[in-house]
Amino acid sequence: MSAPNARAILVLRHFDGLSNSDCAAALGIEPKAASIRHVRALERLQKTLETMSCFCEDGRQAT
Repeated sequence: MSAPNARAILVLRHFDGLSNSDCAAALGIEPKAASIRHVRALERLQKTLETMSCFCEDGRQAT
């Protein structure tokens, strides 16, 4: 999945507050594809954050 696709689904779901069905319609894809994209984008974000030393494993920001 490309970074723009990952970014788009995360923005729509978490910042714009759209449902999975609404995200799918906005992106012109099936709801199942939107769900898969969302899960993969969250996994990608988690891996990225884990590589940053300023974030702890349990999600707290390191001081």
